[in-house]
Amino acid sequence: MFHPNKNKLLQLFEKEGSERELKALHAHVADCPRCAQYLQRLQRIERALNQLEEATPPSYSFMLIQNEIRRRAALPVPEPPAIRMRPLIQIVGVIGTMLTMVFIIQRWLIPTAVWDRLQECELVTILGQYGSLLVLMFALISFFVLAFTPILILEKNKTVFPAK
Repeated sequence: MFHPNKNKLLQLFEKEGSERELKALHAHVADCPRCAQYLQRLQRIERALNQLEEATPPSYSFMLIQNEIRRRAALPVPEPPAIRMRPLIQIVGVIGTMLTMVFIIQRWLIPTAVWDRLQECELVTILGQYGSLLVLMFALISFFVLAFTPILILEKNKTVFPAK
């Protein structure tokens, strides 16, 4: 069964739209319990809202808001936190892990054809005796930088609020 969207049912509730559209929507609601329930819910909400008393804010509320703005503006701006050692220690740990992984990967790759292909690479030849290790280390550094950058950014952007 075709169900008009809620905006169309809201138009019916507010009696907005052409007579033809409203008649078609009325005919649909008469046959559709789901849409009829939605309209009943809108009617209950409207009755509940109409029962609320109209409240006006006190005349001095603008003054209270201004005073609060002045009070907050007078508060000292918290200084940014000093450099934390934890991220630096994490970076040192990552570099140590990375170097260990380079040597492990090198031992694992030496007997494979990948190692031979790597040795033929022009960059490895230019870098000389340690060219393969440097290329592997560069690849792992790139991986770790991409992996840990979001963590370091989140750590840097942590906001510390003073206790009240």
